[in-house]
Amino acid sequence: MIASRVTFYVANQGIPGWQLNELKTIAGLFRSVIVLTNLSRGKEANVEQSLKAMSVKNCAGDLCQLVIEGLDAELACMVFSEYFSEHHHLIATTHSQKRMAKEDFRQLPFEKLAVPTRWSFVDEGAASKIEVLTCAALQTNPQFADELLAALQAREAISSTLISDRIALPHIIHDKVDKLTLVVHHTNCVVPWADERPNPEIIITLLVPVTKERDILLACTRLTRWLLIEENQRHLLNNNDEFLIKVILYHVMASYTPM
Repeated sequence: MIASRVTFYVANQGIPGWQLNELKTIAGLFRSVIVLTNLSRGKEANVEQSLKAMSVKNCAGDLCQLVIEGLDAELACMVFSEYFSEHHHLIATTHSQKRMAKEDFRQLPFEKLAVPTRWSFVDEGAASKIEVLTCAALQTNPQFADELLAALQAREAISSTLISDRIALPHIIHDKVDKLTLVVHHTNCVVPWADERPNPEIIITLLVPVTKERDILLACTRLTRWLLIEENQRHLLNNNDEFLIKVILYHVMASYTPM
């Protein structure tokens, strides 16, 4: 069953108990399972279980999703989208493909990613590891793509960068990288990555400039730590949308703190 999702940033007051009670009441109107997922903290709870929802500790600035599955999921998504747009900062909803404009996103009163970052998204098209890595090198610095490709291949020769059966994270630090770069490939599971392992669904190539700048190193550390947690991998893969993947990874790199 396809899930509907409402993605939002928690406002300055967090999600207090009275709002959780309102969410429980609204959820009772629908024949759907409605789960509150806190992407910042890696926790989730059915909204009809108020005490469990309270234990998620949804605080100001947390990135959250309401995941709705059921016969009337679309209607429930519409109602909850209106609710969160009134009480918090609505980022996106599958109800109407509504999403926050880039200029509004930049106005959110939460921690921002402190380093210049290049993002590139590639939907399928690649059929092999070498094609994925070549594309990442070209997206990062076409003038020195051969050098970057050689470095990516050398890293793969050391050990596979497959971090789970569903995600690969090839990465290098190189002096021909001018800014922190993420190249995200949706592969439709057709790209072999490691012997006797399933083909990954998504490949995130991380290219890091040679630097001792704390903000860059911290952003990379936050990303890798978050991605190593199985539940976080599942949440990321459940959002098969360029905009939401960027929002999630941006937030993780800007403010993720392991619980």
